[in-house]
Amino acid sequence: MGNTRIFKTLFFYIFLSSYSIDALAEQKRTSFILAESPSGEVSVAGSIVIDNLFHKTQLSLNESDTKNSIQTLSRYYTLAKENDKAKLRKLSYVKDGTYSWMSRELNSIPDKFEGFAKLRKADATHKLFWGDYELFIVDWFTEAPQKVMSWYEAVICAENSQCHISNLLLNGKTSSSIFSGVLTDVYVKPLKKVPTLPYSVSYLPKPFSGSNQNALVFNFEVEWLNKPLEFKVDEKSKLQDKNVQFVHLESFLRELWSVRGNTVKRIVKEKAYKTSLDAHWLDFSTRNLIPVINPGSGFSLSNYTPVAYLDRLSKIDEVKVEGVLHATNEMYVVMTASLLNQQQLVIITLDRKTKKLKQTPNNFKLQEIVNTPEFYRKMASIVNKRA
Repeated sequence: MGNTRIFKTLFFYIFLSSYSIDALAEQKRTSFILAESPSGEVSVAGSIVIDNLFHKTQLSLNESDTKNSIQTLSRYYTLAKENDKAKLRKLSYVKDGTYSWMSRELNSIPDKFEGFAKLRKADATHKLFWGDYELFIVDWFTEAPQKVMSWYEAVICAENSQCHISNLLLNGKTSSSIFSGVLTDVYVKPLKKVPTLPYSVSYLPKPFSGSNQNALVFNFEVEWLNKPLEFKVDEKSKLQDKNVQFVHLESFLRELWSVRGNTVKRIVKEKAYKTSLDAHWLDFSTRNLIPVINPGSGFSLSNYTPVAYLDRLSKIDEVKVEGVLHATNEMYVVMTASLLNQQQLVIITLDRKTKKLKQTPNNFKLQEIVNTPEFYRKMASIVNKRA
């Protein structure tokens, strides 16, 4: 009888030790604050799927297996310490371009991983999910007892139980930049009580996502005007009598309308016009490119020079201010505009305090989201349904 009990106990522990660590994960969608209105109400809330059962795990720096994401991450750090370029390439995921990226990196920077020789310990502190990917926050330690830095890593175990490392968060895609920018907010600014926000926009990994699950989601609210405020190129409205917060916006557009065509360049070059520009912009700079979403080409993103951007705005014939997305220091004015013989959605940022147009926001994370094709597509759909 005693031998039977010992055998069962031994079998149980062998079973647990061979059971995939990933199977013990508990996926939980967790929300965080991205933006608040001046009154303190949450206006934009993000949510990410995390592993609710994950605890800080020290990575093995002598790992040979890749059966699950933790082993694969440990294997990656093992190979990085050994500076084994061939095996690092082999561990890199092919379908999302990581293998090609790794090959280019190692060819152009032969000593890319030499610094890993100084690594004495690496702790995976948090685990998250995005599409088919598993993301980890990893703390690095060298000779000193204190943490040197934290880094983000991505692993994918999508095919034939084979796991690979990915450069997902370093691939230059806007969606990856957004995810990287907010992935710690879920721990720093969590929402215990999630507000009911009527609209949402989702982001999945690019260029590869075999699953629509585990999206990065932002829920938001827009304060709609009871009636759109209209102003046209051929008539003078009196917005200052209707809504003082849009005075600078209207005055600026009228300045552009008065110098349509090539003379738009005078606004940024000639002193008299530059003074007028400064009167309506908080921080206008000719050195910074301005992102523009073009609905006419499938909501594609382009970066305009300031002069080209002003020239584009000067071609608007009519504007309808529909509503405002609020943040603590900014107002994102949602407008429909008659531009190049098309009705297009235009979103312009105003500084909350001065009501002037604003080029560099305090909440960069929200600005990056607002200037994405996904957000414009969603907002255009909302506005069209309200029309």
